[in-house]
Amino acid sequence: MIDPVILEHFRTLKEREELDAVLPEILTGMGLEVLSRADIGVRQYGADVAAVGKDDDGKRKLFLFSVKRGDLTRGEWNGRSDQALQPSLDEIRYVYHRSVAPEHKKLPVVIVAVLGGIVPQKVAPLVHGYMETMEQQNRGFAYRLWTGDTLTSRLLEGVLREEIFPGERRVLLRKTAALVEEPEQALRHYAALLRDVLGDDSVNEEERVRAMVVATRVVFSWGREAGNLEVPYQASEMLLLRAWSLLYPRIEHDTARKQVPSHVYFAVVQLYLEVWRSFLGDKILPHAGKMHALSFAVGAINPLDINLALCNLVGRVALGGLLQLWLLPGAPDLPALIEGSDNPAHDIARALAQLVQANPTVHAPMLDEHSTDLGLGLLLLCCFEDTREVARYWNRQAARAFMIAAKMPQNGPRLPSLDTNYETLLRPIEDPTPQELSKATAASTLLPLYALCARVLADTELLAELDTFQKDHLAHCNAQGWVPNARCDDKMWQGERLHGSALPNLEIGEAGEKLAAALRLECEENTAWAELSAIRLGHWALVACACRQTRVPMPPQMWLGLLDGNPVSISKNDRRSINHFHRPILSAVQKNPRTLRCSTSPLAFWSVDL
Repeated sequence: MIDPVILEHFRTLKEREELDAVLPEILTGMGLEVLSRADIGVRQYGADVAAVGKDDDGKRKLFLFSVKRGDLTRGEWNGRSDQALQPSLDEIRYVYHRSVAPEHKKLPVVIVAVLGGIVPQKVAPLVHGYMETMEQQNRGFAYRLWTGDTLTSRLLEGVLREEIFPGERRVLLRKTAALVEEPEQALRHYAALLRDVLGDDSVNEEERVRAMVVATRVVFSWGREAGNLEVPYQASEMLLLRAWSLLYPRIEHDTARKQVPSHVYFAVVQLYLEVWRSFLGDKILPHAGKMHALSFAVGAINPLDINLALCNLVGRVALGGLLQLWLLPGAPDLPALIEGSDNPAHDIARALAQLVQANPTVHAPMLDEHSTDLGLGLLLLCCFEDTREVARYWNRQAARAFMIAAKMPQNGPRLPSLDTNYETLLRPIEDPTPQELSKATAASTLLPLYALCARVLADTELLAELDTFQKDHLAHCNAQGWVPNARCDDKMWQGERLHGSALPNLEIGEAGEKLAAALRLECEENTAWAELSAIRLGHWALVACACRQTRVPMPPQMWLGLLDGNPVSISKNDRRSINHFHRPILSAVQKNPRTLRCSTSPLAFWSVDL
């Protein structure tokens, strides 16, 4: 039953970044060692992927793969295009093979043409005739054709073989793919699948994660065909954290330096960024600068729904930018002011700045919990000089809206709610009594965020306003933040909401001095931060992802580099270790507007053509 699901998955894959990306996982599942992968901007000379290992006859061979998407047409076989398949196979034989490593030169060679679809009958004689002729003319060379059916079989015999993906898991994958337009139900099945596969101790950690990467790619392709990428996005975000929980001990103790766990986790990061780009970079961010466009696209009448959806969107966009910032060659160990603008993180920051200016609803979040999303957004904007002014404007607007709401609850903006229950949010108290107002403002994570951001941006005017406001109107309010403790390392990667410790009773003080001093002291004395696996291994962006998924504020340690104010210059010649990965060749923001049809929240569904 699952074969058609996977077969359709292969037929819809694009050649670049998709079929090229899943093929190495299939080869690894077959027991082959992948030598090289496709790279944009580098001439491949026909060979998109190279691998070495034992063939079906037990002999060690060199496998060279040329990849094409979909069904093979006559023009795609030997047309005038540079991407035609026959010329690519010729280049492998006469150019690429001459440059292989010396230890592989004497191995028998298998040249494989890989298609996501099929070879139509009118093209098949040309392909088979060419391969037979080339085998007769070139001893030591064998030619093979892999279609979507072949890829499906190889996948089910390798990465998704019965030991890893037995019948009940295949049913869960099929249900997830079939219900991709029903996010709540699909994600329930996906979460069960993820929990079942990653929790199977009978299979090694890398194989478990590799299987879930392939399964998530299947869900991604079905979501793309359905025009709804909500399920693939949330699935890839879940996998990003759960896979880290499983792999970080392997990465940390990889004494053989084979870096296999790191390469497997890189595939997870790459998958998340591909889904992020397809979902947000291609469909949403091209409309970020259009006044009220994204707010209108939510398709809701109630301002509450629009506010919840847009604040959630801000967090997702910012998280993609922070991940790209982390992956920059030569990037700092924590977010800091970055000199240089020729990078994907800066592109996303600029798009986020446009989104904030064009959608005023995010200037007054209606949930205190949205301190997580605003914290991610402000953190990203503060990392680049040319988006800091927007960060200052946004922070001022949001902080002043909060102050007005607390001072004038009857006539001002809506006070951010501490209660996340949707039914409660739909029925706010119209004219609260002093006791009700005191209860509604009993705690706040937004207030210290606004003050911290103002301190980073040296906004003394806003700091003075917030300090006076806290003393005069919110003396009873527990202004608090969040910090990790010794017990939260694994909990945060598993998506558990209750983890870490509160940082309570924060005071702003004159020019934010009390707040800055309290946060610095906490950062100095909190030993749990340095012991977090993601921090220990230089993967700080995963902390941001975990905060977004578990809905806790960003810890003050993430702001330290910006509080210090020392800019970091990014050099294109810098390189990072494999534990940080080389930046995937992914365009962060698609410039061409496209139809907007995606969901950012169970409360709202994007369905408007812009």
